[in-house]
Amino acid sequence: LEPVNIPAYDSTDPTHLLITKANGKWTSSNLNNPSYKHFYVEPGDYSGSIITLTADGTASDRRSISLYNGNDNHPASMSDANQADIKIKFNNADYWDISRMSFLSYQQTTDINWFYNGSSYNTLDRVHLKNFYYGIRILHGSNYNTIQNSYLDTMTKAGRLSDNVGIGITTGGQGVGTTIIGTKIINNEIKNCGDSIQLITATGGTAGVNYAGTIIDSNKLWVDNTIYYNNRLGSGGVLDPNGMYSLSENALDFKGGSLDSSNPVIVTNNMMWGFRQNAEDGDRGKAFSLMYSPANINIESNIIFDTERGMAINKPGTTAYSAENLKMINNIFYRTNNTQDDIYVLDIKQGRNIRVEHNSIIDTAGGFGIIFANNSGDTTYKNNLAISAGNMTATGTLNASNNYYYDSTNNIKGAGDVTATNPIMSDFTFQYEVFTASPKTKTLRGVISTPNSPHYNFAGSSISNTNQ
Repeated sequence: LEPVNIPAYDSTDPTHLLITKANGKWTSSNLNNPSYKHFYVEPGDYSGSIITLTADGTASDRRSISLYNGNDNHPASMSDANQADIKIKFNNADYWDISRMSFLSYQQTTDINWFYNGSSYNTLDRVHLKNFYYGIRILHGSNYNTIQNSYLDTMTKAGRLSDNVGIGITTGGQGVGTTIIGTKIINNEIKNCGDSIQLITATGGTAGVNYAGTIIDSNKLWVDNTIYYNNRLGSGGVLDPNGMYSLSENALDFKGGSLDSSNPVIVTNNMMWGFRQNAEDGDRGKAFSLMYSPANINIESNIIFDTERGMAINKPGTTAYSAENLKMINNIFYRTNNTQDDIYVLDIKQGRNIRVEHNSIIDTAGGFGIIFANNSGDTTYKNNLAISAGNMTATGTLNASNNYYYDSTNNIKGAGDVTATNPIMSDFTFQYEVFTASPKTKTLRGVISTPNSPHYNFAGSSISNTNQ
């Protein structure tokens, strides 16, 4: 996390400006005035116009906008009336801290939170987006921006129908030559979006697009039954909390990666759940989708559960590989394949140099666990754990060894594979909606390996109850 150290408001400090609905000081001229550095905003609706930030702070003297309401609570835990509702964009603006501000009920097509023209080294900390058409966009040349400790609560139906994104790191139509490096998306909760987080490129344009050093860590990404449907929308589908469809796509959708193998995209410690087949276009519900040859991505220590498909690597068009130099290590896939019986939890095809090691695949409902097909290079499947994971298959190049299987069909046949009985597993409990006034709890049954299990220290994830 980035440190956010905003000084307490001091009415005698000429660099501090108090903004209220009554004093009318929420203006572009004030916010970009070099005489002011820190802006303290009382609760109220300031969303009548978009403020474009063009002024810069420095690494040692950052500018800030923060909620000033007599407490330090997260805005998502308060009523709308106690939040400061704003619209801002960053235009070549660096070194800002935006703390505890809100972006509420924007159903029009205007982007309300946009980093462009090289806006860099900015931090959004503890912000609250609710009922929005599009969330946050980061465009070409805007580097080292951080979004942390924030709650994005439910994109509008119109936004999801328009294939919009909660947080989009995007070429903005530029395609080859796009560089957006060092973005950090850490400890956020993103609920009911079209895609929660997407590395966006034009179709087939990933070869020269660089998202090096992107870190997506410790986020919770989900959809819930308020956007489930009983059928495709074009087939008379209606909202149904028990429906097999949802008007959403993926938790993570990567159409790009890093062009620097020493500075990969890092995806760690996230939790993703609730994804179903898309009610709009029928696309399979994937928590994590990679396509158009993203390269140099490390996917480690994530938990994906209660979703139709855990992860799929696709190769549309004439791209050379579905993905390249991908590490998938120490993840848990639990009760995926939850609505269909003919798809794999992990669908890994036509990739190059794909490492799948020390993952756990547990309790897949539909009878299909993982498929490797037509991969090349140093593609490995080692020290993984399968418990009631259905059929595991592979064709083409694959170096497989030392995997453990409980009540699962091993058609991969790696050297040193073990068929075992009686895995002794413990539960994993976590909180979500932690930034609201009423956090919720979920428990995943039987996903943590215990020292008494035959595979312990040999196979499966090392995620434990001590680090949840």
